[in-house]
Amino acid sequence: MRKNLPLVLSLLLIFFISSCGSSTEKNNNIVQSRAGNNNQGTSQNLNYPLETFITNGPDFVTNQQVAELWFISSAPAEKFQCSLDGADWSDCNSPAIYTGLSEGEHTFKVAAIDQYGNKDTTPAEYSWKIDLTPPDTQINSGPASPTSSDSATFTFSSNEDATFQCNLDNGGWEICTSPKSYTGLDEGPHTFQVRAVDLAGNVDGTPATYSWTINSQLSGIDTSITSHPQEYTNSQSATFTFSSNEADVTFMCKIDSGNWENCTSPKTYQNLAEGIHHFHVKAVK
Repeated sequence: MRKNLPLVLSLLLIFFISSCGSSTEKNNNIVQSRAGNNNQGTSQNLNYPLETFITNGPDFVTNQQVAELWFISSAPAEKFQCSLDGADWSDCNSPAIYTGLSEGEHTFKVAAIDQYGNKDTTPAEYSWKIDLTPPDTQINSGPASPTSSDSATFTFSSNEDATFQCNLDNGGWEICTSPKSYTGLDEGPHTFQVRAVDLAGNVDGTPATYSWTINSQLSGIDTSITSHPQEYTNSQSATFTFSSNEADVTFMCKIDSGNWENCTSPKTYQNLAEGIHHFHVKAVK
């Protein structure tokens, strides 16, 4: 009997392994049969999580009444279902496009559903705000009018978070910040405008406006041109001398529509073009 014991144990061990192999194969066949049969109407517990992700959407604050939202899933999805602002879920495709949206807050949700009917239990969510109301702009301070100063500084603000655009004497809109300063301004009337642009891109349609007049005579400083070229000449150079009734002054000059620049007497210009020219000089104290 002892001699046959190893043989009996061997036979029992072979039987046990063979039985386990048959059982495993059977269980695998059952799982594969269920996974391959989509007509049973029974959701399956999968080994991977089904997650939905929104990859692109409108700006968080916008004045656009159209929204386009793109989304994907972490595993192959049979379909997606979407809901906007709490509406009933409905089948949808990426991108989901909505038009004619009203002003205010909006929330979009989307969930993936796989081929077995499993639905993402934590839908992806995206919120944004549509703002159609333009901001209001105020000028808080500016130069006196009239004034003898050829410089001007303005401070301004808006009723909401915004950037600003400034315009002096209809010279064109440019991005600016408060305070905004100008120097070397000509005598006469001037008009400054400023408008706010809010985070949604809405522009104040009624810019804040400030008008004032520069009159250097108010300071008591007088500037005189003491010599200049002949009114009609064939020379392409011109020399000017000038003076002021006040001591300790500096001068600023410009020719034609050029910019003001610091200058001293005499002031000479070379290589002037044929035609009419205008020379300007002012004393500054």
